[in-house]
Amino acid sequence: MQKVHEHIIRMSSKTPDLAGKVTRDDLWMGLMFFVTHPEDFISVLEDAEIDENLHPDGTTTLNRKLNFGPYTVQDVVETIPQELIKFNIDETEAIPQSRFEVQIEEPEAGVFFLRFTYFENTEHEQVKGAEQYKPLRIQAWEQKDKDVANKLLEMIAQGKFITTKQ
Repeated sequence: MQKVHEHIIRMSSKTPDLAGKVTRDDLWMGLMFFVTHPEDFISVLEDAEIDENLHPDGTTTLNRKLNFGPYTVQDVVETIPQELIKFNIDETEAIPQSRFEVQIEEPEAGVFFLRFTYFENTEHEQVKGAEQYKPLRIQAWEQKDKDVANKLLEMIAQGKFITTKQ
């Protein structure tokens, strides 16, 4: 698989009411909510089946079946707590093997970014035959990521993810 796109979104001090109030815990809980409740973030998703496995090292693996009506996507989500989420999608006839990662970055204390990285099997027929659509796909990925980031900030502002650290 090759990296096909990457971008970052600033999550701290993005809105005046959240200046200095976004924590790593908030972001992590919000991202895990995104993983376990994708229907709250993706309007075209009809439903999701999720099996969660907690591992002794603190990592979590989730097997998800996402129903989009005319098609279903199965993925395996791996987490490294407080740091990284990997969405691994197996190859089918219609879609290439791919991976989508979201990483929390804190280049200086209290300044948070989410790094979104996309990988895919560029040899898959659906990818090789659709190179002209790559800019549209990138635009759609970035808009989805912005929507997720904005919804997370909205939920944090509403106190959805109460943390013990202030």
